[in-house]
Amino acid sequence: MARLVVNPGSSEAWEIELKPGANSLGRGQENDVPIEHASVSSSHCQLIVMGRNALLRDSGSVAGTFVEGQLVEEAQLAPGQVFQLGSVEMRYESDESAGPAEALAAGAASGAGAVPRAPRLGPPAASCRSHPRAVARFACPKCGGHFCEACVSTRQSGGRAHRFCRACGVECAPTGARPGGVVPRERSFAEQLGGAFVYPFKGDGVILLAAGTIFYAIINAASFFAQFALLYGAVVILMLTGFAMGYLISYLRSIVASSAAGKEELPNWPDFTEFYGDIMAPFLQFLGTLLVCFLPALAVWLFVARDHPLAVPARVAAILFGCVWFPMAFLAVTMFDSLAALNPLLIFLSIIRIPVQYLLTVLLLAGLLVLRSTGQGLLERLLPIPILGGLVVGFAGLYLLTVEMRILGLLYLANADRLGWFGRSQSQDI
Repeated sequence: MARLVVNPGSSEAWEIELKPGANSLGRGQENDVPIEHASVSSSHCQLIVMGRNALLRDSGSVAGTFVEGQLVEEAQLAPGQVFQLGSVEMRYESDESAGPAEALAAGAASGAGAVPRAPRLGPPAASCRSHPRAVARFACPKCGGHFCEACVSTRQSGGRAHRFCRACGVECAPTGARPGGVVPRERSFAEQLGGAFVYPFKGDGVILLAAGTIFYAIINAASFFAQFALLYGAVVILMLTGFAMGYLISYLRSIVASSAAGKEELPNWPDFTEFYGDIMAPFLQFLGTLLVCFLPALAVWLFVARDHPLAVPARVAAILFGCVWFPMAFLAVTMFDSLAALNPLLIFLSIIRIPVQYLLTVLLLAGLLVLRSTGQGLLERLLPIPILGGLVVGFAGLYLLTVEMRILGLLYLANADRLGWFGRSQSQDI
């Protein structure tokens, strides 16, 4: 029998039996193994039990899946191996007897029939202790903790910055370097913004954007032909539009989460394994975020008479409020993977903690939105060829959306400590 031990080694440890084959893990109650924690996505990963061992496969989670401290998309697990969903630790166990090859390997390694373990996949702590999505840049030689840039104290001495562990007061070393090595200068949020416009072209970015452009061109073509099928066509158009929007929003959220984790290249387009978790849940969360942010504008539009002397100023003010509120709300819902993150107190406190950087972000996003809207008409006039023009417009629009999501992710990455979203007290509130 295969099983999971959740929170192993603590007073809150509990076990759950796994079935042979695929087991879904996540915060949603529809999962085979529901895990109630803010850092766990609604559909976080799959654990595929194959005899004694298991295959762990991330499902495009926001907070990430870690094996022995390293962020992974897929990894083999042996009995006794520890892994994390976000910041929740688990241990995989199995009572299945080892096969001949496994037993021979175990005997050769220990001579005493020790349980074989999968090889380590990387450093014991490649993620920050307090922010699982952030890459650990510094290690404390005393307590052994690994931390991101936001979780260490910075002191200037001798013309350079020194990083110190907040718990021990000992100077930290860059991960992978000896203590006392030179710590590279951190780039501010403003310094990283220029790279956001190059980000979509790094690695396989052009291929990913091109694939997305072709995919959505096919969806649009199918919608065009479906309109001639009357009632059935309307249903098909509605389904295709919902699917395309949900899938796009899921990908945009993965860009935000990947950037917030410090990754420098575009993530792959997400796998489509479950319609609700992969498509509908992101789509509904996006609609809920829009509704909450622009609810004041909707109320003014519905309940303030058009001939009222304050009608126009009230509408403008309400729309501007929604435009300012929405980026932080979308970022929070993406990182927590929950509409509970729309808590007005959380959003308001987050904005006032980083007012200058957030104002810069809002202005940049507004400028990119205007560019995307006006540029579409300009490109269509410059490229009158229907198919070619549509592909170019689609590619440019997807590029600008990617840049916008990159900026939001960088905003979190540069201010994770100030925001304090995944601290213990904050996680309990969401």
